[in-house]
Amino acid sequence: MYYPISCTRCGHDLASTPEPVTAQPNDWEELSCTECGEFHATLGAWEEQQTPDRLRFLNKSRSLMMAMRREHDALIGQQHTKGERVA
Repeated sequence: MYYPISCTRCGHDLASTPEPVTAQPNDWEELSCTECGEFHATLGAWEEQQTPDRLRFLNKSRSLMMAMRREHDALIGQQHTKGERVA
């Protein structure tokens, strides 16, 4: 089975396990670059990197809310300015 990576040695983007992964793969199986053979990570560490991080989601959500608030304030400011000119 192949796993997407970014090899620091050759820049290749695929890794595989040395032996075929069984139906129940072990966390300690090594992932190596398919191009140069450089050890990349264990299967368990790779899976942890792929799972969503709750703090990352929280930060993205907060950033999105702040951006929406800035856009809203700018829109309200423009409407308010237009209203003053008309009056």
